[in-house]
Amino acid sequence: MKQAIWHGGADFRVEEVPDPRPSAGEIIVKVHTCGLCGSDVHATQGLFPFKPPMILGHEFSGEIVETGDGVDPAFKGRHVVCEPTVDCGQRVRCRSDQDWLCTDARRIGGMTQYAAIPLRRTAFVPDGLSLETASLIEPASCCLAGLEMFPMPKDATILVIGGGLLGQVTMTLAKRLGAKKSDTLR
Repeated sequence: MKQAIWHGGADFRVEEVPDPRPSAGEIIVKVHTCGLCGSDVHATQGLFPFKPPMILGHEFSGEIVETGDGVDPAFKGRHVVCEPTVDCGQRVRCRSDQDWLCTDARRIGGMTQYAAIPLRRTAFVPDGLSLETASLIEPASCCLAGLEMFPMPKDATILVIGGGLLGQVTMTLAKRLGAKKSDTLR
């Protein structure tokens, strides 16, 4: 299979690697759609503490094509979105709702044809939702999490700085959460 591997700076290479095999509790996802986040771009600029070589792209969706031990084989063919930060599972916070703070976490990037990922790091895509749209679930959840960080009064006026995709999603969600008016600074 092929992977786009970041080797540092602007050095990306498409390389042939062996197909992954699932470990216990894992699935193999045939990646359908993968977005590039600002954090991926910032990593290539040295602004995030990512260490190459690595596969970028943490906003991805695809189809389960293989299951490891302990995973129901009937899941084959199901569509999933993936949360590719995998904690070590050994620390207290890794077994709680703070697993994203694991200092030994590994990242599974979506710029690959197939990814081995723990089933617990995926969510099934509802019927009728395209894999393209499903790949936007992670960035949309970041927008929602940002809005939930402060108590927004009913009929609030909000300002979103940046009118890109995430700015537009943030504005839409703010209105659904009760904002009377929202605007962007471009």
